[in-house]
Amino acid sequence: MLNVLRADFYKLRHLKSFYVIIVLTAFFDFVILSDLSFYPDSYQSTYDNFLQIAFYPFSVWQFMPLVIPLALGILICLLVTNDFSYGTMKDPVTLGHSRFNVFFSKCLVSGIAAIVILLACILVSLFTSILMFYGLNSDPSFRDIAQFGIRTLLEIGLSVAFAVLFTAIAFIIRHTAIVMAIHFSVALFVTMIISSVFLPSSPIFYAWLGNAMAKVSGAFSIEMVGIILAVIVIYLLVSILFGYGVFAKRDMK
Repeated sequence: MLNVLRADFYKLRHLKSFYVIIVLTAFFDFVILSDLSFYPDSYQSTYDNFLQIAFYPFSVWQFMPLVIPLALGILICLLVTNDFSYGTMKDPVTLGHSRFNVFFSKCLVSGIAAIVILLACILVSLFTSILMFYGLNSDPSFRDIAQFGIRTLLEIGLSVAFAVLFTAIAFIIRHTAIVMAIHFSVALFVTMIISSVFLPSSPIFYAWLGNAMAKVSGAFSIEMVGIILAVIVIYLLVSILFGYGVFAKRDMK
């Protein structure tokens, strides 16, 4: 298992697209916050401190809840389907590693890549909100800091769930072009359709990972945390069961 993980981490570290995606995703976060900074009357009346502003890019589903899944879709397609395209996915199995270890390793590496991308965006949000926003009502309290930490952990969980979902899709479909198209469709059109059909007051609205990302930056409550945790766990379990189930039964090529 450790050897498979080392090999997958090596591929991730040497994948130039990974670093390009980190920079571009963080740049989108910066652009969204920079635009808000030009409207002091708006943010001064809405937010009390910079920690609250830092989650503004995640508050609207058209912003980071759309950008991050698109970024993950591209990255994971390249990370997983290349092994199928080059015929190297069978190599660790040939060497005696179980298919579950191969599948779980890809999920783990994809999840860590998602965490890195998410944390890069959060750091950019923090620095931008500190440097570019003024005239706020107060400094962050202990409650604000705790809520910021919990929101960050929830966004990390949702990002990892997205990564595992996309990894499962890649293992099921295998073909690079088709996987890329499906990842784009899932990241973009599913979020758009659900947001257009259902109102934010509907529970179904937040049953999708992208919309759940937006809910995290909304009103903080124990109920919200519980809903998000349930969404994360359900998507992780379903993705792993289906992804591994299909991979375990198919012939290796």
